[in-house]
Amino acid sequence: MSVQNSRICSGCDKFIEYLLYTIFFFISSSKSVLEVFATIAILLWFVKKSYELKERIRVKAASYVPGPPRLRSSAAFILMAIVTSVMVYLTIVVTIGVVSKHVEPGYNLLSPAAFIPIVFAAAILLTMFYVIISSVAHSCDLDLNLKWASVGYLLVSIVTASITTSNITLSSGTLMFKTMEYFLLFLVITDVINTKEKIVRSAMAFVLPSFIVGLDGLYQYFSGYDLFRHFPLFERIKVTATFKFSNSAGTFFATVLPLPLSLFMLNAVRGKAKVFLAAAILAIFASLMLTQARAAWLGFAFAFVFLCVVSGNKRFYALLAVLLLVIALLGVAGPQSLRGQIGSLASIGKDASSRDRMIIWETGWRMFLDRPLFGHGLGTFMNVFERYRPAGYGEIVYAHNCLLQVAAETGLAGVLVTLWIAAGMFISGIRGYFREKDVLVKAVSIGFLGGLLATLVNSLFDTNLYSLPLAVLFWSVAGLSVTKIHYEQPEN
Repeated sequence: MSVQNSRICSGCDKFIEYLLYTIFFFISSSKSVLEVFATIAILLWFVKKSYELKERIRVKAASYVPGPPRLRSSAAFILMAIVTSVMVYLTIVVTIGVVSKHVEPGYNLLSPAAFIPIVFAAAILLTMFYVIISSVAHSCDLDLNLKWASVGYLLVSIVTASITTSNITLSSGTLMFKTMEYFLLFLVITDVINTKEKIVRSAMAFVLPSFIVGLDGLYQYFSGYDLFRHFPLFERIKVTATFKFSNSAGTFFATVLPLPLSLFMLNAVRGKAKVFLAAAILAIFASLMLTQARAAWLGFAFAFVFLCVVSGNKRFYALLAVLLLVIALLGVAGPQSLRGQIGSLASIGKDASSRDRMIIWETGWRMFLDRPLFGHGLGTFMNVFERYRPAGYGEIVYAHNCLLQVAAETGLAGVLVTLWIAAGMFISGIRGYFREKDVLVKAVSIGFLGGLLATLVNSLFDTNLYSLPLAVLFWSVAGLSVTKIHYEQPEN
């Protein structure tokens, strides 16, 4: 690569890096920062990857030696032509779906005045898809299994947003402005955060605001309102901190808590830093309990057991005994509302919240059974739910089970690629943990993996992956849990 192009890519890398730190810091407090900074980071990543792709093409062209025609080469050419034709069709369909939301009903999008710009926009979209797939294929930061899972996830999302959907407008918008943005954020993180210094800065960009939000949750519990947005206690008893709902706050705390916990228990830091981590753990854990979010409690419990088993550190087991004792004491002598919520764990499934979820899950299951292969279309759950909901049930809601919602929207194909990419993340992250020698990096790695598990377990009972800040949280933690450290690579 030329010196000028190398400087452009290096500059993009550095700019993206600090945009990512800002995103991590503001996950709990500002949706506008997440949207704007994530968009800029993704656009810069496309600039960088376009230069890298151009360089790969130049090198291949320079080394190309024409040879006699072969059957294998002809078959590959025909296959590429077919795939390209299909992708051209799909990108035009997706573009029409996105545009149709912003025009008057009945407007003819196939007229030359409208269709020519649509084809031009589809060409740009097709180029973006090619850059993404090429970047995944040539990435040295993703395991082979995770590469295939990523491509499968991308292709199933495109198909269920364009061909099999029952509402092209909803599905195309969801694909372009939600699914793709979150997935691209994951790719950007794995590509850019690749040195020890960067992973440590990323960890601090999570721990510091989490500590502040934890303190805000405690302040809210005693004052009745949170400090930053003046949000009241949810239902007058449950902590929300900087979030509108207690379940969202619980998901955030359960996802971030494994990180400072692993850093503290594995002795990855010393002195004042360890005192800071202890304070952060106490504040975050206390706020997590005060959210009274049972699914978040369960997610953190799975994450904690995961930390115990994978690390093999005896301190975790001692801390587990202490936590169980604390929870038991809270169940006996804690605030009345907290005692009731802890006690309700023994009768889960019988309370009003559980019964409501059972109704939603039953409806979602019927939606899946009606279209089991590719579902009703990406992002269409709430739209289709209205037709399936039981008589007398007045609400239109999310599935409160992200895997079930994936099944209803994208069918068995979507479920399989979702499980595949989740398994690929864990396999890649655990391999990286045992391969790593640096204690600090190991602690950060297992902390993010624990947070990833907490969110996934929690998502079986809630709508986490369909909330902007929590979806950004999940894909950020996912990217940081599988990132590979390049020790030979100097700081830009």
